[in-house]
Amino acid sequence: MHDNFRHRALGWWAELIARHPWWTLGLAALITVFSLWLSTFHLGFQSDRNKLVSEKLEWNKRFINWRESFPGEDDLYVVIDTGESDPKPDSPRVLEARRLADSLGTALLKSGQLQDQHSAVWRFQTHRASPRMVRALPMEDFRKYMAQVAGAAPVIDSNSPQSMLAAVEAQMGSPKSRNESPAEQAKLIAQLRIIINAYAAVLSAPPGAVPRLTDLTSGDAGTNEWTYLTSTNGRLYFIRVTPRRAEGELNALAPAIGGIREILAQIKPQVSGVEVGLTGIEVVEADETDAATQDAAIASTVSLVLITLLLILAYHSIKTPVLAMSALLVGVTWSFGFAALAIGHLQVLSVIFAAMLLGISDAYGVHVVARFEIVRHNYPDTIDGFVGALRESFQAMGPGIISGALVTASSFITTVFTNFTGVAEMGLISGVGIVLCLTAMFTVYPALLRLFKPWHRNIVPPQDRRIAFYKDKWVMPFVRHPKATVAVSMILLVIALIAVSQMHFNYDLLKLQPRGVESAEWARKISEEGGQSIYSGTSIANNMADARRWAKEFRKLPTVESLGGVGLLMPDQEEEKLRVIYETRAVLGLPVNADTLSVTSAAASMTKPSIPTHPIAPKLDFVTAIAGMQLRLKLATQFVELPPPVQTAITDLTTAMNQIPSMAQKWSPTERAQRNLQLQRAYDEWKQDILGTLDTKPLELTDLPEELLRPYIAEKPGDSRVILEIFLKLPDRKTTGIDSALHPKFLPGFIRDMRTVDKNVTGVIVQIYESGSLIKHAYVQSGIFAMLIVFVLVLIDFRSLTYTLLAMAPVALGFAVTFGVMWLCGVSINPANIIVLPLMFGIGVDSGIHILHRYKQDPVNRPLGLASGTGKAITITALTTIIGFAALIFARHRGISSLGFVLTVGLTLTLIACIAVMPAGLELLERWKPVKRES
Repeated sequence: MHDNFRHRALGWWAELIARHPWWTLGLAALITVFSLWLSTFHLGFQSDRNKLVSEKLEWNKRFINWRESFPGEDDLYVVIDTGESDPKPDSPRVLEARRLADSLGTALLKSGQLQDQHSAVWRFQTHRASPRMVRALPMEDFRKYMAQVAGAAPVIDSNSPQSMLAAVEAQMGSPKSRNESPAEQAKLIAQLRIIINAYAAVLSAPPGAVPRLTDLTSGDAGTNEWTYLTSTNGRLYFIRVTPRRAEGELNALAPAIGGIREILAQIKPQVSGVEVGLTGIEVVEADETDAATQDAAIASTVSLVLITLLLILAYHSIKTPVLAMSALLVGVTWSFGFAALAIGHLQVLSVIFAAMLLGISDAYGVHVVARFEIVRHNYPDTIDGFVGALRESFQAMGPGIISGALVTASSFITTVFTNFTGVAEMGLISGVGIVLCLTAMFTVYPALLRLFKPWHRNIVPPQDRRIAFYKDKWVMPFVRHPKATVAVSMILLVIALIAVSQMHFNYDLLKLQPRGVESAEWARKISEEGGQSIYSGTSIANNMADARRWAKEFRKLPTVESLGGVGLLMPDQEEEKLRVIYETRAVLGLPVNADTLSVTSAAASMTKPSIPTHPIAPKLDFVTAIAGMQLRLKLATQFVELPPPVQTAITDLTTAMNQIPSMAQKWSPTERAQRNLQLQRAYDEWKQDILGTLDTKPLELTDLPEELLRPYIAEKPGDSRVILEIFLKLPDRKTTGIDSALHPKFLPGFIRDMRTVDKNVTGVIVQIYESGSLIKHAYVQSGIFAMLIVFVLVLIDFRSLTYTLLAMAPVALGFAVTFGVMWLCGVSINPANIIVLPLMFGIGVDSGIHILHRYKQDPVNRPLGLASGTGKAITITALTTIIGFAALIFARHRGISSLGFVLTVGLTLTLIACIAVMPAGLELLERWKPVKRES
């Protein structure tokens, strides 16, 4: 009953289309025009990767909350590469990088491409950071710095520069100093010379541009005035920019990104010795979107041309494939219209659906024509003869075509039930697209054949063709030895399954980025050349107290290298550094906060050195004090023979002191008083800076310039939440083979570690892990659903468990061996190619269904299931599908290329299994039937 109804319905449909081609094409044209209008004006492109995931998921809610609550989620980075693995502060390339950063930063602020006049950050004045930030230094550098502070007793104990000068002079004349070696004495004199030169610079400076004594006495005033944003190893310099959003644009940041790149292009020719580029999550995603769109367009065009050429060779005709591809393009256009109507946009996953439809859906017309060419000459060369041949072709091939199409469509639509929105959208568009393409091939294509190829002369008899894509004799060796064929297949299956067990899911999205895309290359350079990972976890603390508590716990984790964000205010080894500060305070005779941390016994035993005083009155101005010191120095050294190092140091000191009286001669009494007051203020600031380094209170947000911490402080007034960034520490690459933060052997453990401290940790790396796990789960789930649905549909179609298992055997074998080939070729399972799970079951089982339908209609002719044109149709349709996906292999987008490779290999292996293993299985079934009757 089931087969008779389907048989009659297909015959009626073929006759309806063949006798009314113009009505059919007219209706199809109206739907096509409407679909073109929808896709032109109502189909956009979704470039935001976060929109690919359901917003109902808790981890995605946290990620969205982070991006909406804190500024800087759209920040981009201009990167300058000095090319030096161990850069020196005064090397030509470093100086060029700083000059370039200054030029670019200024140009960007003037460009109008940024959010506001504070949206480019590449440096800050060093003095704007609190002196307490000395605690952020590495432990070894911190100890050296505090050792210098311990020698600053004259500054701390003196209230004026002249008093401090008198204290140092007295220290130089003390018995302890006289007993030191000439080198030590020369060193002390040189330090005094540096201080006097610094005083002179302050005295001579214009009132609005007075330098800081902290900078001048550091010995590196030229480079210490500004601190630049650099990578950990100092090789890369960064400019963090917040671009202006263009509301109403498909990609709101695209105009700003284009404008910034124009500025870089204009300045690049002026640069020598360093490289510069633009990167950031938004830039990489925009470039990835452009590359994926271009790849999809190129792949669709290439596959369309190659498939057409293949069909021309297969059918010795130009009209047949051109008409078939025209009908198929109508179906694809309908699919675009459906996408616009049902979803409204495409995204990086669904953008390739057209190429997939071209490779899959042309099979529906190929099967019809394969039969039509064989039977057309059996009917009169009239319209009635055409109708009869088409009716027979539909009745013979239609059941297999419809079953295969529904099975393939169902395998796609199973993805709709996942939480991965991007996968669900692609599955829905592709699944419905297959049904629409099937409809077009069952309406538009036969109508076109009726109008343009109704006569015998239009079809070259198959026996007269020189090029053959399939011959029965190629398959017969497998049919004659079915046991051996099946045994070898089982051995290959076992070997492949062993290989599959060794594979891992790879989360590393950088390895899927398009080839030759500059922003992706710069992202890799930051990771590989900058000495730091571009990925970090993000922990949102309710306040600074929680952040400090979490920071201590995060630092204990073996997978954590360092902390960023407000973690900069919670330095590593802070307790030990506080002990050093207390020891230094004890040396200087300053109070120690015993409630916080007691002074060690070593510090307690240290005593403050006695500093002889001198009768110089503090009320004397500095010029007078210098004059007195010059006189005393001259008298002290006039009749004494000094060691050469000391004599040289005193000569330099005398030169430094002489510049001050020379300047003072030009000043009026009023200006002289103002200059002394200017020096006193600078001295007070210097003293406060030194005392600030000895402050033991916890670091606060005010200890760093606001622009540095802006992305890590909640925007909404009254919201005290702050962000800790957790940077990872990779294990030794040589012993573990782990070369990336996203390596499957590292990333899950890093996420678990972070969640032991903060179970709600978020950030890009967490999003990659969760979305990767989700897409893996989604496709595994879809694969299982696809397999079950395919099984049920085939079982309903054939009403036989044996036939159902036979139909699925080739795809199961091809699927397993495909993963074995991937393992041999070093191709990992990733978020792009894991799509093969549902696709392989849906596409691969289609050929098995056709073979079984032919076998049921003709259980005599060998090879079983491939006779009467079915073998040729299966081969050609499989080749066209393979071409459709093989065109993706050459895509710049490595994820799309990986997908193309895996599906090409999988479908090729499935084709081999269909035309070699399945007929052998049917042969065994036929041999088994008599044995069953005898029993």
